[in-house]
Order: sequence, then structure tokens, then C-alpha cells
Amino acid sequence: MFNTAYETRPCRSYQMNEIGNALQRAIAADDPAIHRVTRSSFATGTDGKELTFSTAMVVDGASGVGLFAHPTVTANQMTSNYYTTLVDARDVTKVDYHLNLKVTSQPEYNLIQARAILQTKWSTGFYAGLNSLPYHAFPMSIYADWISDALTRRFNLDLEASVRVKALAAFMYLSMHQRNKEMEDYDLIPIATKIAAVTNTPANIVSDVISVPLYLADIDDFCDAVSTRIQSSRLEDINPVVLYSIIKGSWFGKNSAELAAVAVEHPPTFDALVYAAGSVSSFQRTLLGGLVKQELRNRDALSFIQKINNLILDKE
Repeated sequence: MFNTAYETRPCRSYQMNEIGNALQRAIAADDPAIHRVTRSSFATGTDGKELTFSTAMVVDGASGVGLFAHPTVTANQMTSNYYTTLVDARDVTKVDYHLNLKVTSQPEYNLIQARAILQTKWSTGFYAGLNSLPYHAFPMSIYADWISDALTRRFNLDLEASVRVKALAAFMYLSMHQRNKEMEDYDLIPIATKIAAVTNTPANIVSDVISVPLYLADIDDFCDAVSTRIQSSRLEDINPVVLYSIIKGSWFGKNSAELAAVAVEHPPTFDALVYAAGSVSSFQRTLLGGLVKQELRNRDALSFIQKINNLILDKE
């Protein structure tokens, strides 16, 4: 389970200390370019102390803060129990002489905003020490379709291999929500049932694919599982670099290839992409967006979109 995108394989080499320090200074100085997004949220930490979480955007006019591509979480300089999620929205905002904020690209702004809010919700559970974070069935089904469709097309998989990849991808999505890496036999029964229902996959195939011992901590674990559990010689040499090359065209816009790669290991990023595709027609012309578009009349899809809308409107 990774907290931020900067812990995932594509971004873990990024050096964020200088940017983090600059963001802390800007927050402490009440820099008007640190634009608050929603009300603060609260949780109880593992030590019993109250944790406070806020969400903000760095908008046009910020000084001394380098550009950054993904949401980052920083602790308050005065107290480590106060966390702020920050996203860089300078590419899609302008501030006039009266300090009024103008959005220059509404679709991109909405995506950035969704990523920020979902990151805050994710970090709230992460820092509270929850063993598992809540997930929604709809993005899990899209994630499974996304990965399985990409590998099926690239390697011309037969139906059984494709179904097995879908089951394994769904399990990957669930694994990313789990802090506990030790799964008991009795845990796998409800998990297999859930995956079978969400992905329309035979339960016996799901049970066979995710049999113990199995926990997918990252993309390396997923690729290892694909190469050993799918029973297809065409997948024997699958690795993260190959998978990234297959999915890099799943999205469009600035930094889209890295965004897709991060989404493989970071649920808040993936869920934000699903939300964006479900909310903005232009994003539905992407490979990932096309999968979302096909399901937009589905009750689970509408429920997921509305849930994030409520978060953005600060209703939850």
C-alpha cells in the first residue's frame, strides 16, 4: 500500500524534499497562492491523538515553489499531527490583479482537484493506521478490464488466459487497499466471491488464480504473478517496463504516460482518472475513458461519480 504517487515505481526516484520545504514555508506564511479546496477532515492516529487533514492547490502566483506533477502530503512545521495535501494547478489557473482565480482548462482542473481530494481521503486512512482502506466496486471493475484488455490485445491471449488476467488485476486493485500482507485462507473466500461478482468471472477461476500464498504489493509482484499464474507462455517475460509500454497510451494530456503508470499502483490516482472520464466527455476518447463510458448507465458507476461529486462539493 503506497500513500502518495511518489512512492510508486515511476516516481520513487524523484527528490521532493526541497519542494516539500518550500510548500511548508508557503503554508506557514499564508501565501495566497495556496488555495484551499475543502474543509479540514479529522481522524484518530495510532497513538490516540487527533489528526487533521486539509487539501489545497498551488495556483498561479506561487513563488519559490518548484513545479511538481502529483499530489504530495506535507506535515505542518509546528505539529506533525496536521497534514496538508497539495497539488500543482499552476498550469490550469491564472490569478488577476484582484486575486480572483480563473481556471484556464476546466477538465484538467477538475482532474487535479479530484486527485487532491481523493489523496486526502486516502492519507486520512493511511495515517490513521487502518489495515484496509475502503474501495468502490466500479473502479475495481474498470481497473481489471483496463489491465486485462491491454495484455489481451498485446499478447493475443485466448479467453481463459484473458479471464485469469482480469481476476488477477482485480486482486491487485484490492491488494493496494490492504496494509496487512498476511492473508488467511478464510479471507480469500469472500475476496474471490467479490471479484467474481464485480468482474463477471467464474468463481472457481478466481479462487485458483488468487490461491495462497499471494499478496500483490506493487507492479513487480503483479507481473511476477501474471508470468507464473496465468499459464500462458506468451506472458512468461512480462515485467513492469513492458506493462508500462502497453498502457502508456491509455490517457492523454500533459504527463499522461507517467499518470497511467502511477495509476497502476496508486488507487487515488486511478480513481481520479475514472471519475474524470465519467464526468468529462473529452476524456472518454481515451482508452481508459472508453471503458468508463461503456458503463455510465450502470448503477455502481453513477454511485461512484456522485460520491466524488459530493466530496468535491464538501458534502461528506
